[in-house]
Amino acid sequence: GDSLPEGSRVRTGNNSYLSLEFADGTVARILSNTSIRLELIRENSATNQSQRIIYLEQGNTDISVTPASKRTPNHFKIITPQAVAAVRGTRFTVNADGTSATSVTQGKVQIQQPTTGKHTLETQLEAGQGITVTDDGLGKVQPLLAAPDLSHLPTTLSEPELLQFDWSGLGGSREYQYRIAQDEDMQQILWNASSSTASATLPSLEDGEYLLAVRALDLQGISGYEAQHRFTIH
Repeated sequence: GDSLPEGSRVRTGNNSYLSLEFADGTVARILSNTSIRLELIRENSATNQSQRIIYLEQGNTDISVTPASKRTPNHFKIITPQAVAAVRGTRFTVNADGTSATSVTQGKVQIQQPTTGKHTLETQLEAGQGITVTDDGLGKVQPLLAAPDLSHLPTTLSEPELLQFDWSGLGGSREYQYRIAQDEDMQQILWNASSSTASATLPSLEDGEYLLAVRALDLQGISGYEAQHRFTIH
């Protein structure tokens, strides 16, 4: 893939997706309709130390950070207009759309809201927790929504003109984000979209094996756990 220098701006459109991979294997997934700027990128192979700061103007990101040494300061940050999410090694999402919503499925994330005074509002999220941050301050730490149940979805499809997947809705959800890929790590995304209902509709794909990933957003816009489902088209 292409290399992006520090200061680069990236904007994804409808049903588009960008995966940024860093030297230590850290991956930042930039979902559809998202705008980011690579604020600071510093890699030091000699000391295994790095600093990465991404400014999320609007949209949704899904980050997998390779764990760092306990002696290494938080080396990966996502900054939104409302908050800063700083981590060493974890899996988390950050959404920005007037408010900042962060969820953690692995590891820990430090959430900060800089203030004009001497004090900084902050809290730590553990795995299974999420929070929203507005201009008025930090919200209440919330448990994440469970992964949607995809177990009843078909595993084999015979070249339909449209792909239609329906699953049971989750209480307390407002939206579902779904992705389709062929690779195990879901880095090569073929389709990336969202729906206000517990369903996904998209044009048919070529014959092959695919992986569908779905997660729900709660009423505050905090992403829940992701479910995955394998299916084959022939």
